[in-house]
Amino acid sequence: MKTVFADFNAMTEAGDLRLELNGSTRDRREQNIKIGDWVWLSDGELFVGALVRADEQEGVVGTPRWRTLVHLDDDDAKDYSRIAIQLNRIQSQPSLDVDAAAQSFRLLTILGSLDAPEGVPRIPRGVFHYCRAVDLSLLDEPQLALVEIVAARNGQSGNPYYDLTYLDILSRVSPALAAEVSLTLAADPNATAKVLAACINVRSQLTLFGSDQRFETAGQEILGWIGRFDRLPDRGDVPASIVALVYLVRGLVLLRSGRRDEAHHVLRIAQQIDPSNPSIAESVGLESFDDQARDIVARLRDRASLHAA
Repeated sequence: MKTVFADFNAMTEAGDLRLELNGSTRDRREQNIKIGDWVWLSDGELFVGALVRADEQEGVVGTPRWRTLVHLDDDDAKDYSRIAIQLNRIQSQPSLDVDAAAQSFRLLTILGSLDAPEGVPRIPRGVFHYCRAVDLSLLDEPQLALVEIVAARNGQSGNPYYDLTYLDILSRVSPALAAEVSLTLAADPNATAKVLAACINVRSQLTLFGSDQRFETAGQEILGWIGRFDRLPDRGDVPASIVALVYLVRGLVLLRSGRRDEAHHVLRIAQQIDPSNPSIAESVGLESFDDQARDIVARLRDRASLHAA
């Protein structure tokens, strides 16, 4: 986790934190932090995410994302066991709303700064970063979430939960890069059905909007992925709504390929799987891959739940 020392009293008039101090400069150099990177800033008492950038007058500064500010020195931030119990209560909820995610992120960050009592196991580093990535994603901080999920994957490669979250967050930060990453993840013969479904969705965004020449190859590639998805033994673990989206992608690829009858057949199957999805219902009536079809593709990203576990 990239953490840079910052003096919160050394703030510019614009509200940035100066990062030309000795401690800040040393941390930037040792961690190879460059302009444009997202990092964590801390003085041991405060902790906040920030974008490193160059200011014409102030030099290197960090522009804080104040909604991620955590006070590490609060009176209630010293009892590791009590905070761990509070965190476990939040994490045990079936799903987190924004307020719960903010509280979870705060508690995780505080725990990360404390020494665990003797006999009390610390949160594994991968789990720590993964949970913070999920919280930050819910808080609409995708760049900082990306920092955390990259740290989680560096600690444990091949974890399908980490891969799903990484692809989800990356698709919000850089759809083109996410599409390239999907190639690597899909090429793994051990990729789970959930990960492959996520790759299909992400890759379809560029494929269905690509040029005719690019589509000819990429479209066949996606159809191959979907065929493989159907044969995976853990396909039954994928939520029906995600399976329906995979079939929607298949139908749209077939439609753009001019295979209209096959496309209609597949799209009707998608509708049977998830009759509540309006995009699928709309797609059943398509006669060609027109502007209406492209609008459905644009909505795919918003409907897919890559966090489904």
